[in-house]
Amino acid sequence: MGVKSIMRIVAIITSGLMMVALCNAQSQGNNTGTLRAGVGTVLPQSQPPKLVIEQPEPEPEPEPIDTSPTVIKPGIPPKEMGGTYRIQVGAYTIVLNAVAAFDKVREAGLSPLYERNGEYLRVVLTNVKPEEVSAIAEKLGKVGFRTALIRAEGEEW
Repeated sequence: MGVKSIMRIVAIITSGLMMVALCNAQSQGNNTGTLRAGVGTVLPQSQPPKLVIEQPEPEPEPEPIDTSPTVIKPGIPPKEMGGTYRIQVGAYTIVLNAVAAFDKVREAGLSPLYERNGEYLRVVLTNVKPEEVSAIAEKLGKVGFRTALIRAEGEEW
């Protein structure tokens, strides 16, 4: 009865690298096999194998975040106007986006509120005095808001 098998062996020997491939063990008659082996190149000790380590490409520098003050539209009211104002930071149809904006505004040290307007969920700052608008614009700019709307309290958008 014959036994057929194919084997590959790679051996690392301290004096160098030797690749030994044993293949085609075939039986002949009474379970005695004939073995053929191929021997690879042995490197002398004076020439150790060179390791090639690929360095990953460095990640590009992130774009700098524009931290300039938020543009208040239609404009910052004069301090002598008096009264209080409402600043709309954003209006969102996707609740998760509104929550993310709300969290950013809080991160800026402000106290936002949600305001429902039809299908939109607004993130607003209420009871803002005219003299506070510039400082709020700076804080909003530092957390990434580019524009915001302002209106007097009680006015419609």
